Amino acid sequence: MLLSLLAAVPIVLAAHECPAMLEPGVEPALACFVDRTPGCPADRRHCVALHVHVVVGPDGPVQSPEWLAGQLEHAFRLFAPVDVGFQVESVDAVEASFSQVATREQRDAIGRSRFTRGGVHLFVVARLDDVDIVGEQIRGVHWRQRSNIDTAVAGEDHLRRRGAIADETHIFLARRRGSREIRADAR
Repeated sequence: MLLSLLAAVPIVLAAHECPAMLEPGVEPALACFVDRTPGCPADRRHCVALHVHVVVGPDGPVQSPEWLAGQLEHAFRLFAPVDVGFQVESVDAVEASFSQVATREQRDAIGRSRFTRGGVHLFVVARLDDVDIVGEQIRGVHWRQRSNIDTAVAGEDHLRRRGAIADETHIFLARRRGSREIRADAR
């Protein structure tokens, strides 16, 4: 009896830290991503849904909830002049086999079954390779599934570059309006 009570202590402590852990459908390793990310600012006229897909390996998520919160806060500042904010609508786990995304085919595969319309999909991976320069990494990319040019997927690696979500969302929104070349250098 005492042993079973002691076994429950870590769960109770974790649930105190991140209550979403107790909600059905929330992956325990990602509960803090739900509880620690800021919502869309109340004063924003437009709130864009953000679907976050995080690679979870043997040591847990490849990035922290604090990193995501910092990225969102930065995006809120950059998009304030156009009255746009972001709201995390969902957070789910991506299999560890996608920890390193090295090819266009892997980019398509990671998003193929997860894509839905009506929001931005953000994939957080441990390493995102530059498909144009062998051996090089990039810190973020916007891409469309090549079999369906209407499908847009945004990816972000775990390197701590500020403004990555804002940059990739800006590119996504601009391309949806027909722009051909976009530079999103706001930092």
